[in-house]
Amino acid sequence: MPTMVLVLLAVGVAILALGALSYIRWREQQRLARAREAVKQADFATSLSSTGELLRPWLSPGLMSFLATAIQYHANALRQLGVPANKGIALALENALLWQQNQPSGKQKLPGSSREAQQLQHAIRHLLGYLRDAYKAGRLQASEARRYLQEARLLNLKAALAVFEDKAGAASKIHNHHQAIHFLRKAETLLTQQKELPAELVPVLDDIRARLQHHEEERQRNNQGTRLEAGTAALSAEEDAWKKKKFD
Repeated sequence: MPTMVLVLLAVGVAILALGALSYIRWREQQRLARAREAVKQADFATSLSSTGELLRPWLSPGLMSFLATAIQYHANALRQLGVPANKGIALALENALLWQQNQPSGKQKLPGSSREAQQLQHAIRHLLGYLRDAYKAGRLQASEARRYLQEARLLNLKAALAVFEDKAGAASKIHNHHQAIHFLRKAETLLTQQKELPAELVPVLDDIRARLQHHEEERQRNNQGTRLEAGTAALSAEEDAWKKKKFD
């Protein structure tokens, strides 16, 4: 076989081998990209399920319906990738269907403990981030995004306010006016720092200020009584000392 033919054959084999290797690498990159996308879609569905389940007692039917639709959107993306639904995705889809069929019956009282409030606020921050991303992706209209973002921010504010209110109420029950004033001041500051206070929180702020005034008056009255008692005790001590010196 002529040398030139052998050379051409070797070059052809090398080119085919290089092409096969490139194709294998491309297939592997595609597989990894699909795997990463599947993980992302699964994370979206399960995290939205957890967020919705935690915040459901305080979210509007419209926002709950959006969360249900979002879970179904990400689960469908998984199906298109050929990834079977695991238990987490199945549970998320069950929650989505439940939320669409049964809307919250009424608002529950927000928790007063700091730990529970922090859990709520973490879920709210996740919800806020998702709403912004959904709007940027064109899956949420501007008017809806604005309304839902305002709702989530208001819930975040109420969650913080509930903690201060609860602690102030507990202090008030044991007549600890100093502690009650401390937490009522925090609640007042939280509300007055808002650029635009929601109308439903205006009477709440008025009530906080009224309670502040009450506790400040009570503290002042107690302080006056304490000073009077201290003065009386000092006077009695001085009188006893004088009597002892004079008559002993």
